[in-house]
Amino acid sequence: MKISLTTIIDYILKFALLFFINLIWCFYFVKPAWLAFVITIASSLFLLFIFSKLESRKKIKKHIKLKELQSIKDITNTFIFMPQDQILEFFCNLANTKHKAKIIDNFVVIGEKSFTILSPHFNNDGLNCDKLIETYNQISKMFAQNIEFNNIKKIIICTNKNKENVDFVVDNFCLSTIILDAKQTYLQLLKAYEFYPKITVQEKPKAKNTFKKLLAIAFDKKRTKSYVLSALFMFFASFFVFYKIYYLIVATLLLSFAILCQTNLPFNKVEKEKLIE
Repeated sequence: MKISLTTIIDYILKFALLFFINLIWCFYFVKPAWLAFVITIASSLFLLFIFSKLESRKKIKKHIKLKELQSIKDITNTFIFMPQDQILEFFCNLANTKHKAKIIDNFVVIGEKSFTILSPHFNNDGLNCDKLIETYNQISKMFAQNIEFNNIKKIIICTNKNKENVDFVVDNFCLSTIILDAKQTYLQLLKAYEFYPKITVQEKPKAKNTFKKLLAIAFDKKRTKSYVLSALFMFFASFFVFYKIYYLIVATLLLSFAILCQTNLPFNKVEKEKLIE
């Protein structure tokens, strides 16, 4: 594994911060000074190892989550811009990886003796109650007249979003009907079958003004220096005041903030992986 100069500097800075914060309390509680110094070094190295492991795990999990959420958006947008015949062909090919499927009119018919009818609806308007009822009636009429497909087990409708509350409409259908939104379509079909479309439309992630964003600003790496200097000031000031414990507590908090600035997670910004190179 290659270690860059930036990584080495980060580790040195993190160790220095941990060393300082441990030094404050070890010299306060432990005597003699040499023992406090040894304990400070040992505890700082141990904490640096623990924090590095936790940071690595969190970074991996966060990158995976961000990547998957971005994939859902990109795939959904690709379906919205894709012609209906290509969408049908995609879902037919997906079903054919594990089942027998073919396209009939605007539907993908899956199965041999009992059938599952898959109907994709991806558009800017989403799926409303009128379109849902129209789709259901088309399926009922079309396959009721065809003896070959009279044993319909269920209907699956994939859509990017439900424009209205369609649950009460589905409850009145005679045939079992399942509606999958964009996330459910990705998880239950695309990811389950390991079958994905070629991304043609990508959406750039937009930053949101949330409390987390404010924390990200407060604990940006650039603020490390100011927190450390403030902590040093409070530490040295503690030698000249009667109630030094309060100054040590504040110095500890400031150094904790500096450590948060350096660890990247959970508040500092993490660069998102490029989904498509």
